[in-house]
Amino acid sequence: MGAMPYFILDVMAWDLLGNVLRTLMHIYPVFPSLCCRAYGLITLVTEDELIFHFLFAVAAACYANCTMASFYTFPYRYAVFAFPNLLDRVKRFWAFAFFAAKHIGCTVAAFALYSTFMIYRKNYVFEEKPVDEKRLFCLHLHGWVRVFLGTAAVCGVILLIMVIVTFSWLLKRHLSNMNHFYSAESANLHHRFIRFLIITTAMCVLFEQLPLLTTCFCVLLPELRFSNEMFLLCQIFMYNYGTIFAIASICAFQPYSKAARKIFVQFVVKIRGKRRVVFVTQKSIKSLC
Repeated sequence: MGAMPYFILDVMAWDLLGNVLRTLMHIYPVFPSLCCRAYGLITLVTEDELIFHFLFAVAAACYANCTMASFYTFPYRYAVFAFPNLLDRVKRFWAFAFFAAKHIGCTVAAFALYSTFMIYRKNYVFEEKPVDEKRLFCLHLHGWVRVFLGTAAVCGVILLIMVIVTFSWLLKRHLSNMNHFYSAESANLHHRFIRFLIITTAMCVLFEQLPLLTTCFCVLLPELRFSNEMFLLCQIFMYNYGTIFAIASICAFQPYSKAARKIFVQFVVKIRGKRRVVFVTQKSIKSLC
C-alpha cells in the first residue's frame, strides 16, 4: 500500500487535534445571528472572546486540513494500483515536503480568512443578538460576501464528493478488470479490498462531506428552521469522523482487525500476568492450620 498508512495517519492526526480543541471549547450557534456561544473547559479559565475566536479558528483549520488530507487519499489509492511505476519515481522527501507545504498553506489561509470576518460582539449590529451575551463571539459575514462564500463552499464540497466517488469507482473498476491476471488467493484479497474501499468511501461521504455540506447551508441560510440543531448534529459527526473512520477500517480490513486483535490480546495477557495466581491444595490447607 506504499504511503497509504501515512495518509490515514494524517487524517486521524488532524481529527485528533480537532477533538482536543473541542474538549477545550465546544460551541452552540444562535442563528439567525452569526454568533456562537462557547462552552467547555476553557470557560472555567477565561471568557475572553478573542480566545474563543482563536480556538474556533484553529478548529476550523484542523477540519480544513483533515478534509484536504481525505481528498488526497482517494487519488493516491487509485494511482497505487493504476500507475505504480509513476509513483516509484517520486522521492519520499519531496512528497513529505509537498504535503507539509500544502498543510501550512491551508492553515495560513484558514486563519487569514477567519480573521477577515472576525468582529467584536459589541460591534455586531446586523441581526438581533440574544439578550444574554455571555460567552458569545460573532462573525461579520453578510450580504453578497456570505452568499458568495457559502455558494463556493457548497460547490467545493459537492466537487469533493464527486472526486471521492469517481476515484473510488475507477479503482473498483480497475481491480475488477485485473482479477483474471491474479491467482485465486490474490483475487480474493482484491475482493476484500474492494469491500473495504466501498465502506471507507461511504464513511467519508456520509460522516465528513455531507455534514460539511449541511453546515455550509446552515451558515448560508441561518433563518432555516432547526438550523441550530442541524449545525450541532453535523458538528458531532465532523469532529468524530476520524474515530468512525478508524473503527470502520479496523472492522472492514482484515490486516487491521488482526493487528487490533493482537494488540488487545497482548494487553489482556500483560494485565493477567501481573496478577499472582494461588493454587489451593490439601497440603497448603494443612500448612495454614
